[in-house]
Amino acid sequence: MPANIYDGLTQAELDEALLLCARQQIETEPNYTYVAARLLMARIRSEVTAVVGGQVGHPHEAMVAAYPARFRA
Repeated sequence: MPANIYDGLTQAELDEALLLCARQQIETEPNYTYVAARLLMARIRSEVTAVVGGQVGHPHEAMVAAYPARFRA
């Protein structure tokens, strides 16, 4: 186990750490903007599905189909 990971680390803390690492890399490698964007989108989806009572952890393809049905204008 890496030294910076500890027992009891929550998924939210791990997600935040990954996002911050990707953001830090953008300065030296601009393509990390795509990584950071994906990580942020996954975080937002997780938060939204938790609020609306959906199942957390949907893959992208399932979310594309579920969004129009769930969030009608």
